[in-house]
Amino acid sequence: AHTSSWLDWTSDGVSADLRDGGELKFEDTGSTNGSTLNGAAVLPNDPQPLHDGDHIVLGRTCRITVHIA
Repeated sequence: AHTSSWLDWTSDGVSADLRDGGELKFEDTGSTNGSTLNGAAVLPNDPQPLHDGDHIVLGRTCRITVHIA
C-alpha cells in the first residue's frame, strides 16, 4: 500500500505526522509535550486513524479539528 506523508509538523518540542495510505492517520513522532486524540493520549509512533470531527491537541498550544470532505 502506498503511504505518503502530506503534513509534517514540528514546533516547540512537538512533532507530528499526518499520513494518507488509503486511510488518514495521525502519528505522534516522539513529541516532548505529548498529544491527544479526542482527549485520549496518543502513544509515540502508534498511528491512529482519523475521522471527521476528531480533535487533536499537540503539546499545550495547538488544537486541530479534523474535517474530511
